[in-house]
Amino acid sequence: MKFLKANKIFTLAWVIYLLVCILLLVNSKQGDSIRFFSENRIGFFDLLFKHGTKLGEEFAYLIVVIILLFVGYGKAIITGLTGFVVMMLSFPMKQFFSHPRPKMFFKNLGELSDLNLVEGVELHSHFTSFPSGHTMSAFALYGLLSFMFCKSRPRVAMFLFIPALLVALSRVYLAQHFVKDILFGGFLGYIIALLMYLILLRIEKYSNMRKHLSIS
Repeated sequence: MKFLKANKIFTLAWVIYLLVCILLLVNSKQGDSIRFFSENRIGFFDLLFKHGTKLGEEFAYLIVVIILLFVGYGKAIITGLTGFVVMMLSFPMKQFFSHPRPKMFFKNLGELSDLNLVEGVELHSHFTSFPSGHTMSAFALYGLLSFMFCKSRPRVAMFLFIPALLVALSRVYLAQHFVKDILFGGFLGYIIALLMYLILLRIEKYSNMRKHLSIS
């Protein structure tokens, strides 16, 4: 597909991200990444990830949709629908897989009190760890933006990949998710972005055909 080739930078970065996550899963035990961050806290990263994780939340979609209203209604609508699709997939999947959050995992191991947590971050509990909704949301949003705007500006794709990666890392750094959660969340998010962009192409093609016929 031509648009995939045009967005090869974001796609290549996404593939590398998946491979690194897989390598971490193969070569470490569950919770090791959270333990690593717990033992190596830095004030700057505490602030960065604490606030950066919000780039995968509803407010980010709202801001982007408002901006896109000045670019094209179709792009704005598709972006809003993308957020809705993420929500409709994330919650049922969490209930279906029912994997315990890191808080429950470490509590059952008797290690929760040993973790050095980021101040001001309340850990989620229950069985809602897999997949990471924030990660899915971030890769869907910034992946979609990359597809829409980076055909002629491929280097911009890397700047769009950075917030997606930031959100994914923040979920482990903040002890809200495991690596497997952000791996699958990142995979699904990109697929959602791809499918929603294909829908946008169909809509734009149909719209252009109608304009052409009306002019004729």
